[in-house]
Amino acid sequence: SLTGTSTTTATITIIEPEEDNPPTITNTYYTPTNVTSEDKVTIYATVTDDYGISSVALYYNAGSGEQSKNMTQQNNDDDIYSAVIGPFKGGITVTYKVKATDTASQTEQSEDEFTVQVKVTNEVGNISSGEKQEISSNQLEGTGLDGVKLTSKTDLKDVKITITKLKDDPENIIKPMVEDLSDNETKIEKVYVYSYLEINLTAENQTIADENMEINIAFKVTKEWIENNNISKKTVTLMRYHNGKWQKLSTTRLNESDIYVYYTATTTGTSTFAVVGGNIETIEPPPKEETELPWMIIVGVIISGLIALMIILFKARYIYFEKETK
Repeated sequence: SLTGTSTTTATITIIEPEEDNPPTITNTYYTPTNVTSEDKVTIYATVTDDYGISSVALYYNAGSGEQSKNMTQQNNDDDIYSAVIGPFKGGITVTYKVKATDTASQTEQSEDEFTVQVKVTNEVGNISSGEKQEISSNQLEGTGLDGVKLTSKTDLKDVKITITKLKDDPENIIKPMVEDLSDNETKIEKVYVYSYLEINLTAENQTIADENMEINIAFKVTKEWIENNNISKKTVTLMRYHNGKWQKLSTTRLNESDIYVYYTATTTGTSTFAVVGGNIETIEPPPKEETELPWMIIVGVIISGLIALMIILFKARYIYFEKETK
């Protein structure tokens, strides 16, 4: 005999897996902000992912082929990754990209670049009062300078000179203006900046006061720059930014080659400098005014001419006047 049946009902819930997106790279940057040829560069990037990061790598090219380096987390539970590269040769642009891979082998990358400023530091050593020290052009490669001569007016120890060729306009300093370059003899139409330099001269890590040093700076500019901007060679000048304004330094043109024109300038102190040149203002002579003689003057000239002619003819006996007889 049948004793009975029972039924059991079960509910099954199917959960769709969440979408697995590729990694996200944000806030990529580098330090220092102004990279020089003496600096190591740290690249930073914030990398996040839905499930987890497998690896983060930095690929960079400084002009000699692409190289790579693993980026490491700042802290184990942090999303910030970093890698240190460099130093690099001054004057070049370094391109780099951050590539992130997650645990599902999905990848994402970001790209950026920075330019390396030329910076050279020379340890001059001790200088006695009246002594001259010279820094040659091969010690200043990439700065655009052809030599620096230092003449001390006092005894100085541990003298060091650092020269940086800036890739951009210096911050918080206005460009040299027409009135900065013009003088009583030369009127300038427009000023062109060839390069900016930051020069720092110290003794025992303290800036040397102006009254304690005379500095002779030899520099060069390309003829191409002069010709392309229609610059007069005699206007090329080294200027120093001092006490909140640009100062024109005594500059002398030396000689020239097929590529460069060479100059030398003298200063007593260091700071920010600019190599500049300008177009000389051309003053056209005023047009000649066509003056019309008044008609009375014209008539007077004609009458005077007739009288003179009659006098000449009378003297030549071509004209006779008869006396009236009573």
